[in-house]
Parts: sequence; C-alpha cells; structure tokens
Amino acid sequence: KEAGLTLNNVNFNEGRGDLIMQVSGKRSEEFVDFSQKLISQGLDAEIGAINQDNGNVRGSIKISFLGGGA
Repeated sequence: KEAGLTLNNVNFNEGRGDLIMQVSGKRSEEFVDFSQKLISQGLDAEIGAINQDNGNVRGSIKISFLGGGA
C-alpha cells in the first residue's frame, strides 16, 4: 500500500545524524501511517509540525540515525 504522500524536500544533517523529509498529502493520518511503517522497519521516525491548508497537509518526518537504542 502506498503512503499517499508526496516528497517535497529531503535534508540530511550529518552532525545531528538525522534525515528530515518535507512531505505533503491529503490527510494527517497518512503521516502517521508512514511514520509507523518506518518504525516497523526499525527506524527512529518522528513526525514534526503538520499544517493543513486548502485540503492539503504539509509536514515533516525526521529519521534519526545517531543515538538510537538505550
């Protein structure tokens, strides 16, 4: 099943060890579904701020690569 999101921008910060994807979609649930899919694959994914505008939803999803695990 596709996430239903469109990738608008990707930014990798080597110093912080994270990848931030700016994405857009039709519903905020698509962000939750996609982040849960990433987490189920063993990634540390976190949803950033989400904004709704004229039936579109824009937001960010951060994937962290450093400091994972306890």
